[in-house]
Amino acid sequence: MAKNTSVTLQCTVDRFESGLVVLGFSRDQHLTIAKKYLPRGIKVGDYLRVEFLTDELAAKRREHLARAMLEEIFNGK
Repeated sequence: MAKNTSVTLQCTVDRFESGLVVLGFSRDQHLTIAKKYLPRGIKVGDYLRVEFLTDELAAKRREHLARAMLEEIFNGK
């Protein structure tokens, strides 16, 4: 993965196990994650999108959002 890129994958909620959620991806790959980190109300079979990005890209996105909000506040755009 290049330094300033992100990867987005689609998965399905496969099952719940003791406060954990097992997400199913293509090629029979799975990721287990605590339910508290996922949207409320998800159920087995729901589709989710998972994005992986570098800290650098995440920081750039936050900066862009902050600048856009300031622009809107001060310039009414």
